[in-house]
Amino acid sequence: MDKVIPVDLSEMAEFIAVVQNRFVFLTCVSRCQLQFVGQRVLLKMTGGNWGRIADPDSDMTSLAYTLQ
Repeated sequence: MDKVIPVDLSEMAEFIAVVQNRFVFLTCVSRCQLQFVGQRVLLKMTGGNWGRIADPDSDMTSLAYTLQ
């Protein structure tokens, strides 16, 4: 029998609503933390994400990401 674990993505949804830079958005999962609470998992956005929500989107950041 498969076990289903609920994952709370509400904080990520809040982040997606305000982030202005697609590079920051595309890489935000690498700066997230998982918090296990009972039978659920919370996907927590760290300060490393929240601190970059106003970074302007530029062709240079997109190009740098593409070249990696």
